[in-house]
Amino acid sequence: MNNIINKITMALTLLLTAVCLTGTAGAQDRPSSSRYLNGVDLATAIEAARSGRVAGDPKILAEVKSIYSPDRENPLVSELQLIGTWNVTVPGPTPEETFYSLQTFGLGGTFSETSSLLGHLSEGPAHGVYECRARGCTLTFEVFEFMPDGTAYGKLRLRNALTLPNLNHFTSNFAVDFVEFDGTVIPDIGTGTLAGERMRVRGL
Repeated sequence: MNNIINKITMALTLLLTAVCLTGTAGAQDRPSSSRYLNGVDLATAIEAARSGRVAGDPKILAEVKSIYSPDRENPLVSELQLIGTWNVTVPGPTPEETFYSLQTFGLGGTFSETSSLLGHLSEGPAHGVYECRARGCTLTFEVFEFMPDGTAYGKLRLRNALTLPNLNHFTSNFAVDFVEFDGTVIPDIGTGTLAGERMRVRGL
């Protein structure tokens, strides 16, 4: 009787090990499922966009596209007003999915960002460019995305439409594209909003 129980236990252990190894192998073949866009798993969002199913908010997509007008006369805000570092909150569908970043706008339209997601090792720091046009300010930046084993599988490109209600705050609606390393762009896999507050010199 004990021999039968031991054999059954060993068989179940081997089966469980095989299932775990299969799951691990599968995870190496697809983007990390720990990264979300508005509550949608990043890998799912990419595959949906490949199939022509856009999950983004149509109003945000329309705003982001309209802000890229070639007309640069009479800008509503000067690029100089953006220069500096901003504390940014990117709200998620749940508090757990909300994350934070430090965004820096430099002279000459340069941009860099580091975020609280870096600790998850699912993405790197972001770099981009910005400029102001007649319909508002635009910001485009890209960030590498990584699989759980550290392999980079592509980039996210965020296209932002910025609004500055005053000199110390901005809001942005953005659209997200996925860019493969061969240059293939899978557009509009998601949308979102964020808000920034200018970092200021503080006394002791």
